[in-house]
Amino acid sequence: MKILGFYIGGHDSNYTIYDTDTNQIVYTKTERVTGAKHHKCLFNDLPSDDIDVIVYSDGNRNHLGKLHPDKLHSMIPLDSSIGEMFLKKYPNLKEIFYVDHHFCHTLSVWPLHKTKDHDYGIVLDGRGDQEDRVSVFSKPYDIVHDNGDHSKYITFKSGNLNAPAILRNIGRLMKLPGNGLDLPGKIMGANAYGNVDHDYVNNFIESLEKIGFIEYFSNDQNDFISVLALDEFTPYNLDNKEFVEKLSTVHYLVGKIIVRLFEVLEIPKTALITYSGGVAQNTVWNEMIQKKYKNILIPPHCYDGGMSLGAIEFYRIKNNHVPIECPEFPYIQRDEIKDIPTTDTIKQIAKYLADGKIVAWMQGKGEIGPRALGNRSILMNPAIPNGKDIINARVKHREYWRPFAPSILLEHAKEWFDFDKDELPYMLYAVQANKLHANKIPAVIHGDNTARVQTVSENNKSFYELINEFYKLTDIPLLLNTSLNAGGSPIFAYKEQAVDFFNNVDIDVLCIGNEIYLK
Repeated sequence: MKILGFYIGGHDSNYTIYDTDTNQIVYTKTERVTGAKHHKCLFNDLPSDDIDVIVYSDGNRNHLGKLHPDKLHSMIPLDSSIGEMFLKKYPNLKEIFYVDHHFCHTLSVWPLHKTKDHDYGIVLDGRGDQEDRVSVFSKPYDIVHDNGDHSKYITFKSGNLNAPAILRNIGRLMKLPGNGLDLPGKIMGANAYGNVDHDYVNNFIESLEKIGFIEYFSNDQNDFISVLALDEFTPYNLDNKEFVEKLSTVHYLVGKIIVRLFEVLEIPKTALITYSGGVAQNTVWNEMIQKKYKNILIPPHCYDGGMSLGAIEFYRIKNNHVPIECPEFPYIQRDEIKDIPTTDTIKQIAKYLADGKIVAWMQGKGEIGPRALGNRSILMNPAIPNGKDIINARVKHREYWRPFAPSILLEHAKEWFDFDKDELPYMLYAVQANKLHANKIPAVIHGDNTARVQTVSENNKSFYELINEFYKLTDIPLLLNTSLNAGGSPIFAYKEQAVDFFNNVDIDVLCIGNEIYLK
């Protein structure tokens, strides 16, 4: 039996086919196919495979199936207008289910840990199905099996805490280019350049405490953005000290509010929490949260790009299938480079990197999520003093303040960076660099001495071996790692895209599988 899970109608559309007979999945992010960043997939863009069951969520706020406000999932009748539409494309279709946007986010975290063990699912994003921006679910596994009133599992919902809009508005004040969906990430990078006004933060939190956090954020009439007075400080750029101090303070304040919300909702410190939604891409806030909630799980696909994984997990749980096997996670894109680099090739690429060359590296299947994790990467020696400026000028052409990530051998990570978790494989936390080592790797250290670290284990054998060979040459167990893409485009999926990119930008070396291209 083949289950098609998909998320369409909204940005970052994606679909997954789950074969219950083989217990295997095939995942596709549609932007990787179309080349249009944040691609919005429509019905006709869905795959034409022979499908038995559809489970979906809809970015157009339920235009393919309206949920009751207290329902988190529902069956769509085959004889409805929606059912008939699906049957034309999939004549063997037996069942259709619709799953709430936020609940799909929560269920998508299954590759990290069995859903049955999750105590809470917490979602923060721009907008869910019922105009919610915050949802807190208890026992998400049980919700699937309970076909009645799901409100007893909903610990909290709010439409008022729109964290992405706050950062997006700052980006617009600064007249930053690009898609509005990318502005929060750009502001996250800028926050490191100012000092936080802790008196302002404490007074603001205290004022919310007097009203009551739950009461304030439960009242959708409150305009949380307007009270921050972001438009008082001009010009809106990082050369204006007053503005950048306010930017850093507001960014820190929102993180404190998120942590405080966890606390006032009495989420136990020992609970196994899944945290997802677009807000969970903010590495600075994630680090603030995990200092108090150690058992928090954040997937690399926490944004809408992971919704189809939540959809198929819904069906798996509902029908008591065994947990899905996904040994290659997070490298599950449908875009495999089958050729594997030899030891000699890896050594040669390591030597180029040690010599200061910029290398495009394309191997295996692409990684799920918006960040390059070593299979679709542009790499560089992090010890080059002005390396960030060089790679920006020659290749990435992005804002000077935005950091590049370090990918480090797992066994050396805690010598170079300060973090509590066993590993950080997905670039989801901004952690402090060891001051004894930070000056050795200036290209990956941010203005506040933090770095968005990725730990690399032998689970990604080729990437691990490459960093290890570089380490042998330089005594530095990490590389600067940024995504293999052109400005404004998705991460590349196919060889032809990478070769064309290499031919048109100032990159020194391209390695695809075992092939090396030089200029």
